[in-house]
Amino acid sequence: AGGGVVGGTVGEVSVAEKEGMLDKAFSLAEDARREERLGSGAKAAVAFREAAKAFRDLLQAEWVSGEERFVIEEQIAVCCQGVEDTARAAGGSLSASLRPSSSLPATTEVPASASREGPASGSKTKGSKTGGGNRGMVIRELLESERTYHGKLSTLHRIYRTRLAESLQTLSPVTNQEQFDRLFSNTKDLEVHSAALIRSLEASFSGGTPPHDAQVGEAVLRSMHHVSVYSSYTERLSDAMALVELLRAKSVAAGGGLAAIEAEAKESDGAQAMDWYLIEPFQRCLRYPMLIERLLRETPPETARERAALSEALEIVTRVAEDANKARDARDSVGTLGRIREALDREGFVSSAKVVRKGLLTRVRRVPTDGV
Repeated sequence: AGGGVVGGTVGEVSVAEKEGMLDKAFSLAEDARREERLGSGAKAAVAFREAAKAFRDLLQAEWVSGEERFVIEEQIAVCCQGVEDTARAAGGSLSASLRPSSSLPATTEVPASASREGPASGSKTKGSKTGGGNRGMVIRELLESERTYHGKLSTLHRIYRTRLAESLQTLSPVTNQEQFDRLFSNTKDLEVHSAALIRSLEASFSGGTPPHDAQVGEAVLRSMHHVSVYSSYTERLSDAMALVELLRAKSVAAGGGLAAIEAEAKESDGAQAMDWYLIEPFQRCLRYPMLIERLLRETPPETARERAALSEALEIVTRVAEDANKARDARDSVGTLGRIREALDREGFVSSAKVVRKGLLTRVRRVPTDGV
């Protein structure tokens, strides 16, 4: 098998060679995150830059399929954002040598056969093997995206939960205890759930097991048995988001408060606004079914136990995700109807009737039952 794929050279690639190239890029990304956790902003920025370049190089490989390209492009975006965030935290603007746009090659044009939707029907990507490199890619994406998600939960708690908890002990708290509980509900449980999944997935690689051979089904299933923690969170999410808007508006008018905490967090840590972190668990809940379904699709038929565990996990989390979506739609509908009523009130329409739905009105003529 010819190994010269990175950089555009055409050739057949074995699963082992493919795994080696992917391992290099993901290892560089993990090194960058390690430097970031240690507080080495400048070193982390350089490491993220090198990881982004390694992923960019992978896009030149002929064997990269549509799904792999999508994952690699996501990692490039994460690493480039890491360059910006860590360099900013290290003390200011980026030097030219650290800017992703100035030091990384442009993304190659995506051919029609390798679009984000995957290869065209009936086509087969060279070097792509079910249960091989593709499966390893999906497992890596599951683990790496879970680590990223866990980091966002940690930031929510480290910055916003901590600051608002400290505020409760002052004479002018930003929230009262009841509001504090509404904002964070069971976010600590979500963080514990995420950390447990990460540990279980990492344990699956013990002993140097290649990612595509890792048996992760039981780990995923154990995690999904406890995914109901997302149900109680998503039920209260709209209330929490509305409360953030209210607290922010009040603090802008009075000075200080949540708006000041968010501004300080952005300046000192490069953090996002609080509601940006609050929506993350909902989005993660919806992403689990997609990731597990892809993993199941790439798992060989002969691994019956692995496929059974993943199938059960997919069934469990799909129900939770569907319920979360329905709850969100119901809350959005109620909010929309309320805003319509307020708009009608402002226009002077006084009526005891209630608005039931926004949309086209279809009149249905009653058909006589006597046939006349």
